[in-house]
Amino acid sequence: MLVDNEVKIKRVDSQEELEICKSVRRNVFTDEQKIPVEIEVDRYDNLNCNVVHFLICLGNEGIGTSRYIILSDGKAQLQRVAIKTKFRNQGYARKLINFIEEYAQKNGINHLELHAQYHAKEFYEKLGYLPISEMYIEEKTGIEHVDMSKKLI
Repeated sequence: MLVDNEVKIKRVDSQEELEICKSVRRNVFTDEQKIPVEIEVDRYDNLNCNVVHFLICLGNEGIGTSRYIILSDGKAQLQRVAIKTKFRNQGYARKLINFIEEYAQKNGINHLELHAQYHAKEFYEKLGYLPISEMYIEEKTGIEHVDMSKKLI
């Protein structure tokens, strides 16, 4: 867990915290980006499979979330990075990603991959992620994406 002034970042370890993550994602992906809930919610939205969820709070409010799915051989896929609109461009996403990378390294993950929405490509590049695909339209959502990768050292 990271506590920095009023900001707290942690691995999710309760159903209550997972529900807060899902609420943040619903706000960002379903309400804001109009992604159908049946696409946004999936089989990894639980605490009992090969996935690790993270939550960032400001005071008592959940303001952001992400997760990674453990793939194999020290690799994981970062997914569902979401920060509520009014908290964007304030460094919270960077803090969240940095925390996740440190957590991943401590737990045997040395390589993260992600399917970034194309508008966020520069953000991830500033964090050391490299594009490994051309821009493409994700079939289910119709949103422009690019695959990216980072070796954690």
